[in-house]
Amino acid sequence: MNVFDQAARFALRPDPMGFLRWLVPGLDPALRFAEWLDTRTLPLPGEPDRTCDTVAALVRDGEPTIWALVIEFQAEPDPEMLDRLLEYLARLRRGFRHGPQPRDKYEVIAALVNLTGPPQPDTLAMVLPGIESPGLRLKVAVRTLREEDASAILTAIAEGRTAACLLPWISLMKGADRPDMIDVWKQRAGEVPDGLLRTQYGALAVVFAELADRHGQWKQALEGWNVRESTVVAEWTAEAKAEGRAEGRAEGELLGKVKYAHQALLCALQNLFTTPLPHEVVAAVEAQTDLDQLARWFEEAFRVSSLGEFLARIRG
Repeated sequence: MNVFDQAARFALRPDPMGFLRWLVPGLDPALRFAEWLDTRTLPLPGEPDRTCDTVAALVRDGEPTIWALVIEFQAEPDPEMLDRLLEYLARLRRGFRHGPQPRDKYEVIAALVNLTGPPQPDTLAMVLPGIESPGLRLKVAVRTLREEDASAILTAIAEGRTAACLLPWISLMKGADRPDMIDVWKQRAGEVPDGLLRTQYGALAVVFAELADRHGQWKQALEGWNVRESTVVAEWTAEAKAEGRAEGRAEGELLGKVKYAHQALLCALQNLFTTPLPHEVVAAVEAQTDLDQLARWFEEAFRVSSLGEFLARIRG
């Protein structure tokens, strides 16, 4: 999982329904978020080592139906994505159950977020010429961030029509390269009452800005504005440890924790230095199996000014 996948997952956590009501316009107001479904045993087609980014379970009080909304983020457009989502939804519907027994099937739907690139098709339809049936049709909700207007979203946040949880994504939107727009962003983010959440929103906005070639601009603009990228990466580390414990049940507790400690440290380095990690850095990290040492290396990552200095310190 790369840093953008992990950042996208992390950005959803504070307010899932706030994000989903923007992602899927017209969503039934009676629907509420129940939980994130654990689908780690169900890989995304074409990538056997990665599950779909997130699957939200939605419910409506008094009804037994549970809707499983698959949310997939694309850092770059994938022409096969609709086919992959179709296959994933079929696997999800067949392979997962809920209810007392459990034997009830989920109602499955999907949404796609294009972090970069032009708009992508939202429909996959296969029918015979001249007739509607038999046929197969998939329609997903699609948001293309470079087509979203940063100013309009920030205004909607100020007026309470859109949730503040969209702030991390603003740096990918149209107009977000303007200094005055970043100033408006800081005003809106400054109104978030939770100080830790403000910090996380700022750090995530800087991370996503790299995808739009705006990393330096956003990082400089937010310097001194309550932004500590280490806070976000530390949270990712906690998440990685939790996933490591789950992974550990299948491949050994220690091995699972080490695997996800590697992942968290490499993500932190990628985030901090925004350049492809040299092979020797990746190899050195992945060769280390002592969790206490990996924790010390994680702290070192935030004390050095370059990947070369980091490598010299962990070798010394």
